[in-house]
Amino acid sequence: MSISTLNFKGTKPVDYCDREGNVSTSKKGNDPNGKWKITYPNGEALSSNFDFFLNDELETHSIKFFILDDSDEKWIRETLKLSGGDEELRTRNEELKPVLKSLTDFVNHRENKRIYIREVWITSEKPSERRRVFTEEVLEIIPIILKQQNARIEEWEG
Repeated sequence: MSISTLNFKGTKPVDYCDREGNVSTSKKGNDPNGKWKITYPNGEALSSNFDFFLNDELETHSIKFFILDDSDEKWIRETLKLSGGDEELRTRNEELKPVLKSLTDFVNHRENKRIYIREVWITSEKPSERRRVFTEEVLEIIPIILKQQNARIEEWEG
């Protein structure tokens, strides 16, 4: 077992599907969906990088969805000195984009980010077929995790 694997031996996945959480939303501009946040009884809260972009920026599909936790949001607000209003997002869009346009870009600025994988449940007779993930997101996450674990890619090439 490599040293990098030993460093993460105690890492355990957390299944948020089995947790009760409160979803809160707030309207953002003309977007009927607005911002969303899921807060769990233990105080953890999850939201999206989309909250930092206005609707017209999201319509270009140049921003990739990823999940932020409270520590990420705190880091963003402290590092980029954001107060959070829509007008500020509009004027600082070009400054935010390099940091928040994808998980890969975000991790380049904040190396120890916790990684979240979205999944969708489908109806199926076979339990192993009920959970689905977003392939593009997982393919983006794999090299990030390997880098966080200091794993050399050569180790994985057979």
